[in-house]
Amino acid sequence: MFHVTPLWFTGSVAEESTDLIGELAAAIEELVAAGPEAVSDGTAVAALVRQSQRLAAVVSAAATAMETSGEWRTDGACSAASWLSSRCRLPRSEASRMFRLGRSMGEMPVSVQAWLDGEIGPAHVGILASLVTGRTAESFARDEAMLVEHARRLSFHGFCQAAGYWEQLADPDGCEGAAERRRTR
Repeated sequence: MFHVTPLWFTGSVAEESTDLIGELAAAIEELVAAGPEAVSDGTAVAALVRQSQRLAAVVSAAATAMETSGEWRTDGACSAASWLSSRCRLPRSEASRMFRLGRSMGEMPVSVQAWLDGEIGPAHVGILASLVTGRTAESFARDEAMLVEHARRLSFHGFCQAAGYWEQLADPDGCEGAAERRRTR
């Protein structure tokens, strides 16, 4: 599996990341000071959502790189997700999802690029990642661009339906088992 260390995470990480995060914090502070009225038109809201999705991709990749480094162990945490949950007061499920999505980035290059571009969000990436199994990896690699295009163009509900249809075609036996597990829950 490929370790997520994007190009923008190389070099003097501590100094560069502090500067970058400081610039991001300053930009967010400007938005907060301007108030919601300054960015309440539809175009601005859509742009904010797109940038939020891009930031979520960066955060997932960064969290996964931190997980790989083992830095979280110095605080005595049992896992990186536990560390993040405690440190940032996040629900454990949210922290775990962040790491799960970050780890899946190595298997889904087209999806990752669309996420980094803000064209799809964490919910889309979660659905796409769920489609990659031992039995579907080859089919997913072949069809990833098509699936991402559906994520870009369809409503979220429509995308979920398309992903479900793809899953039924790619792994009919596994799909039936997953449906049975959902019914049982």
